[in-house]
Amino acid sequence: MNQDAVTPHPHQAPTRNLLTEFCSAADAELAPVFPPLSAAQDCFAKAEQGRPARRLLPAMQDLQHQLRALADRIEQQQAFVLIFGPLKSGKSTFMNAMASSYVSEVTALPAYPCMVYVSHAEEPEFLLTAYDGSTQSFQDRQEVVEEIEQAHRRLTARLREVEATGRSFDPGTDMPSALRRVDVRTPAADLETSGAVLVDTPGLYTRMKFGYDRMTRDFRDAAACAVFIVKTENLFLEQVFAEFEDLLGLFSRIFLVVNLDRSKRDLMPDGSLQPSLEHEDPQRILDAFEHLAMSAPLKQAADDGRLRIFPVDLLHAASSRLQSAEGNAVAEEEESSSAHGFDDLLADLTDYLDSNDYLHAFMADSLRRGEDLLQELCTFAQRPAARDLVQEEERLQLEQKKAQDGLDALESLESADWAHALASVGEPLAERMTQEIEQGAPVDQALVQELEGEIQEWFKRDHSFAALNGVLAEGMEGRRQAWAKAALEELEKRVTGVTGKILLGNERRATFERAGIPYDPFAADVLHALSTSEILPPAEQALAFADLPVRRGFWDYLLFRSEAKVRRRLFGEASSPKRKVVAAVKNKRVGDVGRKALSKQMGEAFARCRHQCLEELGARAVRAFGADLTERLQSQVEARRESLTAQAEILRGHLEACRLETKALDGMTAAAQKRLQAWQGLRQRFPQQGNFAAAGEELPVLEAVEDVEAEAESEIQA
Repeated sequence: MNQDAVTPHPHQAPTRNLLTEFCSAADAELAPVFPPLSAAQDCFAKAEQGRPARRLLPAMQDLQHQLRALADRIEQQQAFVLIFGPLKSGKSTFMNAMASSYVSEVTALPAYPCMVYVSHAEEPEFLLTAYDGSTQSFQDRQEVVEEIEQAHRRLTARLREVEATGRSFDPGTDMPSALRRVDVRTPAADLETSGAVLVDTPGLYTRMKFGYDRMTRDFRDAAACAVFIVKTENLFLEQVFAEFEDLLGLFSRIFLVVNLDRSKRDLMPDGSLQPSLEHEDPQRILDAFEHLAMSAPLKQAADDGRLRIFPVDLLHAASSRLQSAEGNAVAEEEESSSAHGFDDLLADLTDYLDSNDYLHAFMADSLRRGEDLLQELCTFAQRPAARDLVQEEERLQLEQKKAQDGLDALESLESADWAHALASVGEPLAERMTQEIEQGAPVDQALVQELEGEIQEWFKRDHSFAALNGVLAEGMEGRRQAWAKAALEELEKRVTGVTGKILLGNERRATFERAGIPYDPFAADVLHALSTSEILPPAEQALAFADLPVRRGFWDYLLFRSEAKVRRRLFGEASSPKRKVVAAVKNKRVGDVGRKALSKQMGEAFARCRHQCLEELGARAVRAFGADLTERLQSQVEARRESLTAQAEILRGHLEACRLETKALDGMTAAAQKRLQAWQGLRQRFPQQGNFAAAGEELPVLEAVEDVEAEAESEIQA
């Protein structure tokens, strides 16, 4: 700003010294919080969408952005001057006039909802910062204008998508790549001299108003003052000042700029055009506003000196200042910026920024703002998503332990001696099968009689010896199958359910459960897959062909044919006696002797079969079950191990990432707590922030700047 336009404050040097000391100390206290905060943000940015860490990221980025803005402001001793006003009110023109540089191509864009910061720099630069913290740098003015226009189109499309779902749009979550801030750095001598940063805000009535309240309140404890710009024709609109009154609660000093249009002409009764009231006597317009339209809160603010009102022809003032900055002669019609009321505004604003009042506001607001942000960092771990992160780590630990327990259980099952474990089942099962078979004696006797009847029928039919053996074997096999089925049913009772629980013991059954192979369903599947043929001893022929008695005839004796040869001539070879023999020949050659012999053989064969089942069926059932269980278990163990190993590896990766996230969160919180204590110590180091001297009184100068910086440096290293 033009320092020649104002008289320096009599105590400007002590004020500036104290400000420098405060900024050095505050900067040293804030600096250590950024490394752990950035580390946490980088860690959380790697998390998958939907996870607690990723849900925390927008808030973390928002805090980092606000802390960085505060740190930059303190480090550079910047005075933020916020510019408000409806669309097309002249904000861009005011920015041009203040900066004495043409920045309106950026600031006049159609209300992209982000803050635009204009500050001094030796070389022009445009820096775009997104909600996710990413930045883009441009040197060419036109390139940045085109980029913002494209960003505006992308934002509009995304905004419509979100609104279509019925949700409120939040750029930090719904579009992290949306622009949050535009920094315009341009050679501006007035801004360099004062350290002021002009902050242009979105128009009050823009459709993309999301986050507007948050953005303005972010500056409550950061901005030196606010400038509200309104055109003359809107000065008496109640809608304009309905939102303006909200600003009274945010800023200690507000400058109301009434943007005049001195080129206006009014129509006279004779049809001629004469300069309007805005040109001839703008004070009358302000008087009318004060007496007729100003609300009670605005009137009170004006009476208290918190609201200053200036009528300014911004367009001509900006033209005059830009031409002067370029070294060009000011056109006569442009006159000087003083003639258009701008220098009065500039002088008052500059005087405020150089005053003890501003120093009071700067230090108090910085301390309050820093404490609020550090407090928010300290309580970050109390957010629902942060608690979800802790719970996620606990859940992953339990799941990983469960997976490892499962792998250990699989190892135990694989190495178990199931033959030994099932040995105790064989004896009681054999006893039960003895009871089962003995209880079925009447059935066996009836079967023997039935089979004897089959032998009698054989003598009446032209059937082969093999056919008779087949009929008898079929009858006996039916009984064997019944015994085998009973054995499997009894085995199932003993190896599953309550009895099986007692047999195997709680520990072994628990091992199955830990391995993810529930024992009862698994054992039942093994049993149901067992067939009776697997547990039955090999069946034998009911009748022995060699023991079949036959009578030899005359020619048999004459030709020295043996009984065996005669049997073969009648019934076929011993290996396949399938030759059919007519009933008459059977009765003649076999007769009653053969009939009795066959009945005896059949009875003895059935008795042997019964005894064999009594002796072997239980043990064979247990062995078959054990063998199938071992085989199936091995297959299940291999499949389950592969699944659990893959699951454990995934869990290990997730748990490691989660631990890194919680560690980063804890580190950030611990750093914030430490910095908060140190930050609160600044209140004792700079007690004047709470009780400043009145304007015109000398402010004490505290420790030398070098001592403060040395102490701050040692604190950072510690």
